[in-house]
Amino acid sequence: MYKMLIKTGYKAFNGYTFTKPMADLYNRTCEETKRVIEMAGDNPSPMAKQAIEKARDNQARMFKSIIY
Repeated sequence: MYKMLIKTGYKAFNGYTFTKPMADLYNRTCEETKRVIEMAGDNPSPMAKQAIEKARDNQARMFKSIIY
């Protein structure tokens, strides 16, 4: 269901090329988001929904911090 891994050499929209360490760092953030979603289950509680949103926000922030 949830898979968005970046490979070394991926070029972001602003031209930044992901190095192996940066791709690995971003992918760990993606794995954490995936883990939170899986733990929340099919009918997440309000608290689980907040955890999912926080994980997704952290993932987006990580991407932005890497490319800028």
